[in-house]
Amino acid sequence: MHAEALKQMSTAITWLIGALAAVAAAMIAGSQLSSIGRLSWDDDRSRLLLAVISIAVAIGLILVSIGLLYRVQAPTNTDFNRLRKLAAGTRRHGVAAEVRRQVEDDSTLHRGTGSLASLMTEFNTVRSEFHELKNKEYAEEKQAVGGGDDTARTAAVARRKQLAAYREVVGSRMTEYRTALLRVAQLDKYLRTRKRYRFASWTVIVLSIAAALAFVAFAWAANPADKPKDATAPRLVAAHLTLTDEGRKGLEQRLGKTCAAAAATDGGVSVVALSSSDAGIEVVIVPSTECPQPKRVVVSASDGDVVADAAAVSTASPR
Repeated sequence: MHAEALKQMSTAITWLIGALAAVAAAMIAGSQLSSIGRLSWDDDRSRLLLAVISIAVAIGLILVSIGLLYRVQAPTNTDFNRLRKLAAGTRRHGVAAEVRRQVEDDSTLHRGTGSLASLMTEFNTVRSEFHELKNKEYAEEKQAVGGGDDTARTAAVARRKQLAAYREVVGSRMTEYRTALLRVAQLDKYLRTRKRYRFASWTVIVLSIAAALAFVAFAWAANPADKPKDATAPRLVAAHLTLTDEGRKGLEQRLGKTCAAAAATDGGVSVVALSSSDAGIEVVIVPSTECPQPKRVVVSASDGDVVADAAAVSTASPR
């Protein structure tokens, strides 16, 4: 029963190691370690330090967890020295106390002795008696095959047979006690291993949560929000518009007859150039006597020329 339970726990731990390694690999792959390269020591020093520390902590916690799970699978041994310590123990809590309690409650374990300490005492007594009988039997056997008259040898053979019968009875009891102690050893091994597995499982869960939080901290530190670009005010250029005859006719309805005629002269009219595109240059007419309204038009190459003045102005600081 205990062997099967230990096998199941070992299998569960093995699966847990594999699952933890797979999750760790996925988290490391998804954490985008290359993102650290975008951080600057001068501008992002705190984020860079947090990213390096958090990823180191996360990987370290995962390695500790895997190492702990592997260590749990190390074999646990219970020998006679361990049994003697269990029998002599007085603590009321822990694995040792649980072993003593189960032995006292189960007659198949204490074999009628009442406790683990009594079982150990009886086993040692029977074992000493068994080997003492073997020594006596050996002495009688030597006398039976040695010198002397037939009567002495016959008596030695009879005593040897009697000692062998006694030894068989004592050996049977010794085997019974030894079997009981082996079962106690298996019980102790099971309880100790179960305790280690439970401790390791909960510890790994806590370490995994801490590692996940460290990965989250790394992801936050290594991926700062994009810095908003400074809004550049559109550059306004003071210029003069000079229209061709074709441009005067085409824009006369938009600008008005007087304004279009003024723009067709050599001096042209004052405008503010806004932007340039394939369609032409977008300008705004500066109000004047000839052009009382600030009309906005697009001047193509065939319509005329827009010649910049010496000064340029910006919407941020109009002049």
